[in-house]
Amino acid sequence: DVSATFSKGTILQRVKYLAHALDYRDTLDTAITHTPTGNWVAIFEDDIILTTAPSQASARIRSALATMPADADTLHLEYCFDACHNAMFRNDNPWTSTANSPYCCAAILFSGQGLKKMRELLTTIRTSVDDHIPESCERHELNCYK
Repeated sequence: DVSATFSKGTILQRVKYLAHALDYRDTLDTAITHTPTGNWVAIFEDDIILTTAPSQASARIRSALATMPADADTLHLEYCFDACHNAMFRNDNPWTSTANSPYCCAAILFSGQGLKKMRELLTTIRTSVDDHIPESCERHELNCYK
């Protein structure tokens, strides 16, 4: 189920992209199987750098999750190179905004429905996960927030 259009980069880069996508898919499968309904799951890459005290980061994440809409699939936790001028904050939620093109995949929280949607989107691997997730947000296949 690997698409013939998976052609970005050199052969070595393509193997790395494919390995990462397959690993990500396995991680999603494990999370779907073992996560209680209603819980969010964090997927962090191994090179994530925390820029604030863990207690402060935890408090911010809890505040953001408490105000997430019911249809939210992802919460991106890092700087996303997104179009800030397109950020849409709701009056009742100062912690998060909709994500337009969130080019950040090193730290994402997935809702239960977001795990399932992302896994379905990775049934056929056409590109790297780092490209696939933002494209899925742009196409509104995932309801993404940051």
